[in-house]
Amino acid sequence: MKKYTVKSNEDLGSIARKFWLSSWKYLYELNKEVIGDNPDLIKEGTKLDIPQWDFTCGDEKIKEKGVDPRSYVNGSMYKYPWVAYSRTLI
Repeated sequence: MKKYTVKSNEDLGSIARKFWLSSWKYLYELNKEVIGDNPDLIKEGTKLDIPQWDFTCGDEKIKEKGVDPRSYVNGSMYKYPWVAYSRTLI
C-alpha cells in the first residue's frame, strides 16, 4: 500500500480519480478507520492507504474487513486500472 496525505479542498472522489481507482467508495472502505463514519468530512493532513499495482485484484483487503467489495464498485469487481499504450505499425 502507498500512503497519501490529503491536501486542502480534496475529497475522496478527486483522490480516487488521481490514482485511477474505480470508486471513491472503495477508497473510503479501505480507509474507514482513519476517515470516520462520514466520508464527506475528510480532513486535510489525513493519511490514506492507496492500493498499489500487484498480482492481486485488490479486493482481498476489503474482504479482510468482512465487507463485500462489489457493494463499493456498483456491483462489479474492482480491478486495477488498465494502462493504455500505443503502437505504430509501419
